[in-house]
Amino acid sequence: MNTAATSVSSSVPSTRHPRNETLAVVESGKQRASGGQEKSVDPVQIAALRAARQSWRTIARSLGVSVGTVFALTAKHEKIDSALTVAAE
Repeated sequence: MNTAATSVSSSVPSTRHPRNETLAVVESGKQRASGGQEKSVDPVQIAALRAARQSWRTIARSLGVSVGTVFALTAKHEKIDSALTVAAE
């Protein structure tokens, strides 16, 4: 029996390995559900809290979201505001 052939076949990963299952999902084009519940946060409320001199961290904690979410919503809101201002001119 050829020992090289048996060592190669034993090094082939099992199809039940989690990594292989993830690769199979990616190759099939199906997406896995990820993330938690989406929270409804009003960018105007964030702007009002910033105007009241609240820190980013305090705003995030009071709204129950991350600081990154507060930043992202603020940036998105500012882009919309600037686009509306330019369109109005």
